[in-house]
Amino acid sequence: MKKINITGAEAFWYVLGNIALGASYLAKVPMKRALVDYGLVPSLTGAEQFWYVLMNIAFGAGYLAKVISSKAISELPQFAEARERQALQHQVPVQSAALPAVGPPPQPLEEEHTLNRILTLAAFAGLVLGAAACSSPASSSPPASDPSSSVAAAAPASSSASAVQSVPQPESAEQAASSLGATGFTNCPVSNGTLNGVLTNGTAHLDGYKIGINAFAGKAQRNTWVKMVADFGIVPRWEGSNWVAYKAQSQHGRACS
Repeated sequence: MKKINITGAEAFWYVLGNIALGASYLAKVPMKRALVDYGLVPSLTGAEQFWYVLMNIAFGAGYLAKVISSKAISELPQFAEARERQALQHQVPVQSAALPAVGPPPQPLEEEHTLNRILTLAAFAGLVLGAAACSSPASSSPPASDPSSSVAAAAPASSSASAVQSVPQPESAEQAASSLGATGFTNCPVSNGTLNGVLTNGTAHLDGYKIGINAFAGKAQRNTWVKMVADFGIVPRWEGSNWVAYKAQSQHGRACS
């Protein structure tokens, strides 16, 4: 079973490390800032943001400590695959220049065969109606059908088969908050979360708690994100077809903290 929290020994040494002027806490802040940049954590708390800025005053010490963690996170398999997909999307296939067509554009073979069958049926119907008109009195003869009207009536049926179908769009974080009945939704910046498939995210209030909501491009991206953040103790409590909601790690401070 994968870890979802620190062990008792780790908690002891963490507290012991903080006795020395908060050394363990100050070492944790740059690592958490790197997780925020990759979209694995919503944001730093107010205190963590303060100490991160203060550490950077000392010749960028906080930033230099974050660089090492950022490099380690970037080597995870999911981020390597995301970079490969992003590179493939930017490749533009070379298209050969087509010569201008002379005369009317050719019709597809299937559509041409359909029109031929319609015309054949219309001609046969005309022969049958003509024979019936000759064998019956003139007063009771039914009106002959127009073959062109049959072709015109059948034309929309063949064209409707090629109509463009609309595809439903994925649900956003704000729509997910509305589905949950949460209040006070605040839209938060995504930063580098798009590498994990995060489209929109934000915070809201539900049952007296501040919750975080992440919306993804689809179910596969959502499941991948849930597996990644399980190691950091983030467990979704609600989920939809393309979104998850969880209790925010920081219940106080700014909306997006």
